[in-house]
Amino acid sequence: MLLFIVLSSFELPMEVHGLGYMGKYFGHSKRYNIDATIDIYADLMRISKFTLSAEYRHDLDMASGQEDGVTFDPKYVHYYIIPGFDLELNSFVLTGRLIHDCFHIIDVENPSAPVFNRIRLGIMPRVHHWRRFVEDNPSFSWRVECGFYPQWQFYRWMNWGTDYRRDLLLEVNQRAFSYRSIGLRWGLNLDFNQRMWGGFYHNHRVRLNGYYRNRRGILNLFYEYYLYATDPLKAPNRMGILCLGVQF
Repeated sequence: MLLFIVLSSFELPMEVHGLGYMGKYFGHSKRYNIDATIDIYADLMRISKFTLSAEYRHDLDMASGQEDGVTFDPKYVHYYIIPGFDLELNSFVLTGRLIHDCFHIIDVENPSAPVFNRIRLGIMPRVHHWRRFVEDNPSFSWRVECGFYPQWQFYRWMNWGTDYRRDLLLEVNQRAFSYRSIGLRWGLNLDFNQRMWGGFYHNHRVRLNGYYRNRRGILNLFYEYYLYATDPLKAPNRMGILCLGVQF
């Protein structure tokens, strides 16, 4: 009987969502010039309120180049492979993720490239999740996630190249204006990363986002400003970036 109940609620939804954007920094920096990101998320298997998922993200950082006139100068690539699960509880979603990511210098032999593995747990309202955000267009949403970086005996494979230990992420998203298919949002991201030997790295950002939406997706034009950024791998501190992108 129990097996029948489980099988009757079993689904293979293959529901796919994603986003992509490209942005230009403002400020006096050759290191930070243009960013481009692609992020794809898929629900793979669902049993009642429990869902298994997979996500892939790819960030490309481009500098302005050492020679005059060079604008697109690829410097760094950061990719993420993220298997995980969701558990829906009433109007909230509990999430668990294993995030494997690696940071590479482009066109440079870099055998000791930073590699990370973090286990991250979180909670958010259902309307903030990938599968609901575009359709529901919530007036207010948020998420909180906390994670840790395992430091086990096979350390070089698990975490190598930085001194990350634990992290805490808070994101809020508020709709400020909407009329038919257009609207305006503001958002805040606070990201704290505890260092292994004490202290924290910070990555705190505020965003203003204009959008056009329909049932198939959202066209976004947003400006994001780094209020305080001290991460050793990427820290465009006190810089802003103007981005154009899509979300579906």
